[in-house]
Amino acid sequence: MSIIKTKRNFVSAYPPEPQDLWVKTIIKSPEGYRTLLVQPIAKYEEAVAWAVSMADQFAHPIEILPIDFCDWVSSKWTKGVLDKLSLDKTQSFERMARDALLDSQDPIVRRNADKVLAVLGSRIQ
Repeated sequence: MSIIKTKRNFVSAYPPEPQDLWVKTIIKSPEGYRTLLVQPIAKYEEAVAWAVSMADQFAHPIEILPIDFCDWVSSKWTKGVLDKLSLDKTQSFERMARDALLDSQDPIVRRNADKVLAVLGSRIQ
């Protein structure tokens, strides 16, 4: 992780990994974390540059966090969305994930499919 100091604040920028798909820009505060923006991983450098340019405008540090599919599907926001899906839609997602798990030789695809099945499993049973 890189710590980038500004005049009166700082930015924590975690490096992206090959499986990362998005970059989250997060503001830390005493109340917890608040996501300001989620962008495609291709905008990682832009996200860091923006955070550095804006850090002094915020009372608390900014964090740049690359995330992969498993991080996304495990997030509280995503679980809230999934909880609102109809049983038919949930079962459709389950079928797609099961097919990906069985048919793909890519370990990242298989890991992602397994995570989706774990998240959806409690809703279907």
